[in-house]
Amino acid sequence: MIFLCFLSTSSFETGSKLDDLFLLHTLPIAIYSFVRDEEGFSRGAYYPFCDYSPEWIALKTARSLRIPTRFIDLPWADICSIENLSEKQTSETMLLYHEEPFWDNVFIRNLCKKTGVPNFDDLWDELFETNHLTQINEYRERASLFCDYARKENADVKQSILQREAFMAYQIRLAQTEFQGSILAVTGGYHSSALEERISKPPSMDELFWANREERFYDGGIALTPYSNSKLSAENGYRSGMPSPGFYDFVWENFRKNESFDHRPLVQKIVKMLHQKGKRSSSADRIASETTSRALADLRGHKNIWRRDLIDGLRATLVKDEIARDAGHPLLDAISEVMCGDRIGRLAEGTSLPPIVSDIETTLKKMNLWAKRENKILELRLMNSEQREQSKVLHCLRLLGIAGYSLVENTDMIARKDLGDVKEKWNIVQDKEFHSSCIEAARYGGTLSEAAAGFLNQRIRLETDPEIAASCLIESALAGIGRYSTFLLKQLSEIIPNAFDFIRVCGALNHIVYLYSYDEVLKLEGRESLKGILRETYRRCLNLLDRLGATSSQGLEQARGIWTILQTYQYCSESLELSLEEIRDVLFRVGDDLKIDPFTRGAVCGAQWKLNLEPVSKLLVLRKHKNINVKCTNIIQRSPMHFGKK
Repeated sequence: MIFLCFLSTSSFETGSKLDDLFLLHTLPIAIYSFVRDEEGFSRGAYYPFCDYSPEWIALKTARSLRIPTRFIDLPWADICSIENLSEKQTSETMLLYHEEPFWDNVFIRNLCKKTGVPNFDDLWDELFETNHLTQINEYRERASLFCDYARKENADVKQSILQREAFMAYQIRLAQTEFQGSILAVTGGYHSSALEERISKPPSMDELFWANREERFYDGGIALTPYSNSKLSAENGYRSGMPSPGFYDFVWENFRKNESFDHRPLVQKIVKMLHQKGKRSSSADRIASETTSRALADLRGHKNIWRRDLIDGLRATLVKDEIARDAGHPLLDAISEVMCGDRIGRLAEGTSLPPIVSDIETTLKKMNLWAKRENKILELRLMNSEQREQSKVLHCLRLLGIAGYSLVENTDMIARKDLGDVKEKWNIVQDKEFHSSCIEAARYGGTLSEAAAGFLNQRIRLETDPEIAASCLIESALAGIGRYSTFLLKQLSEIIPNAFDFIRVCGALNHIVYLYSYDEVLKLEGRESLKGILRETYRRCLNLLDRLGATSSQGLEQARGIWTILQTYQYCSESLELSLEEIRDVLFRVGDDLKIDPFTRGAVCGAQWKLNLEPVSKLLVLRKHKNINVKCTNIIQRSPMHFGKK
């Protein structure tokens, strides 16, 4: 019996999950795995499959031959436990087929220089793709040598990679005890030589660790999700997207139909795309580009005109004007679109989906927000109770990045410059990425509201700026998920005492006191729970004002902060049991400090006057300075209805 096992994201082989993988999907699709820690912080990972993925072909072949299959990579939850789940990542969702060990590698850099290519992707094309290696033994020998040398040059192998390989080796040994006959392990080239070396020796301690470890249970999940060429593309900034997935789709289909590679249909698609953009190319131009591409392929020793030959030939002959750095060009855009491709995967009917997908669909239909084919502009007025409920749902979708629902215009509830007519305008349209974005949102929670709250919890957990952290409360109110704000308040109570920027802490106070005292639009649930953090933030602002000292160029911003402190005291002193002596003493000390910025001292003077703490004669002395007079007057005359205005 032959046993087939291969590298993937996690233990996906259990129950109906593996059966789901073999339904009649339209590729590309991906296995999406996510995990949450005890505080709700989550990370997700994709393992994509397209028609020519070695793992996908291995799976299909094994299925057709009724050969058992297993996934042998370390589960995603264990990888996260090794790599500290809460660390800030360049991307919250990563790809697990990434080639990071090949990027910054001395052997790879030297080989790129010797072969005259700029990067690893072009090097791989040069060595393994352009001349279409058809002999499996030749390909395997060359690929093994390449990956082995790259591995040897990378002396500092990440701990997570070593532990993954220990787990893979343990799984291979386990298969050897369970099955007779040959075992084929399909793994990434970077791991192959290390696994061969491990298997040739007795099990090491890190392998035995997995044999003796008790099974752990994590809060997380795993699901199939539609994928797309745009997500596969390296141009979109994913951690290890492939270059030009549309080109390799074309190559795969071409070689399946023909013994030789014909690039011309691809050129025709680019020319057609160029015409759609309003740019015409003459027959002479096309002949010139074909001649140039052929000459470049011959010069580079390519049997066929390949990706780089094609792009360089088109650019050299069809771009007739200067291109500014970082500026677009119709030809380059057309090349990029065709080379990327427009394939979007689709899951087969009957595929198991996370509960949040059904919850989102049900909620949208109930609230009359389900997207149709036609583009729909929805205008909402938040003082209307029914439209406010629609707005809450839409803001949950916005936080989670659900495709097809975008906010076009709105009254800015963070700046709160004009609350006379609070309205929003949303664009709603069917989007092919809708279901995949819903599935990815499962990492934050099982329902729409839980997931939106989980997203905000994760955002604030990574935040150190008190004003931005406090704005999460505004977002929570907009989305109608105030009942989930316990963690937000807990994080804020940890951020505020450690914040030393007077202006930013006053900005946080501005948001909190608005929700507590003035909000007649958002109506945050559990408003009384804000008392503690409001009192704490107010006192932190007083403390920082008392220690302000000499500053430059921030007087106006500081004056606004003082106004926020004053308004908080005036409208919350009774409910929060704030002391008049506390604010009076701070204002007197700051007002008497001649090193303080004139704007700031003017604001302090105005606050004293509003609280009936300072003789009018002293105020008149300060008004000799014109700018102070203007700013003091502005501060003194502002009314509560403008609270929060910057």
